[in-house]
Amino acid sequence: MPRVDRQLCRAAAAYAVFVAAAFAPVSILQRGLHPAFFSSISAGDSAAEKGHRPVFNGIQLELPTLAHYEYPYNRLIGDYYRAAFRERALRDFLPLWNPYQGVGCPMNAQYSSRAFFPFQVLEDVSPAGWTDFFLLARVWLAAVGMFIFLRCLPHLSSEAAFLGGVAYMFSGTFGWFVSLEQMSNVAMTLPFLLWAWDGLAASPGVRAMSKAGFWTGMLLLAGQPEIA
Repeated sequence: MPRVDRQLCRAAAAYAVFVAAAFAPVSILQRGLHPAFFSSISAGDSAAEKGHRPVFNGIQLELPTLAHYEYPYNRLIGDYYRAAFRERALRDFLPLWNPYQGVGCPMNAQYSSRAFFPFQVLEDVSPAGWTDFFLLARVWLAAVGMFIFLRCLPHLSSEAAFLGGVAYMFSGTFGWFVSLEQMSNVAMTLPFLLWAWDGLAASPGVRAMSKAGFWTGMLLLAGQPEIA
């Protein structure tokens, strides 16, 4: 069996505690973090489907974009994938076209739709009430990724790497834009990209190149290219 990385496990557990504490109104008091939960017109969902939780806004920015653009896109993409799984015909139900915006527009050609980013797809096909879990999971994964990357740097202690993860998870991206998924997706993926390319620079080879190529692709699928 592969050896368990206890250092990483301890760091990941500590980051989970920090996320739960920092977002206690969401994780403990069951308030809704996403603006769509307190928008009366977003995507036409009922309050029951959205979870009907009291609002915890904090200092988030770009609220209209989140409620009236990203959330409806998420539900529509989720509908596409659920239909594909149900009918077992993925090519017939790929999220390629949005017929509800203007006279229709390409969906897969818009980076902001995040239609093929695996983490986003998992959120999109999940019940709407799970949205807050995925928002907080991004913060946690960003910290874990930053710890993994910093720990690989020479002459940097594991304690410093851990603090680097804490600093990153509480940076402005995850404070002001935690619900703006086209930004937080990229910020969550960036540490893993740095880790992969650092490994390629240190030890070039097919395996390292494949890893770097994979995470480069993930970064481009994650959200807006200007953020990347």
